[in-house]
Amino acid sequence: LMTQLEDDYAGARRNTQDGLRVDLEEGWFHVRVSNTEPVVRVIAEMRNGSTEPLMKQLLDRVRSYA
Repeated sequence: LMTQLEDDYAGARRNTQDGLRVDLEEGWFHVRVSNTEPVVRVIAEMRNGSTEPLMKQLLDRVRSYA
């Protein structure tokens, strides 16, 4: 999951220090596998002026990798 996301967003600014954070023009998302639970956490934030449908599209895109 993480490798595929990292490869697919190779053109974006990425940070792999604690999971994978990808900075995009319209916002950013962070994907992290929990060390204590069998879950993957996805956090996303859109820049001012972005719309809710754009946020949903970003989250749906990231979730589609699972």
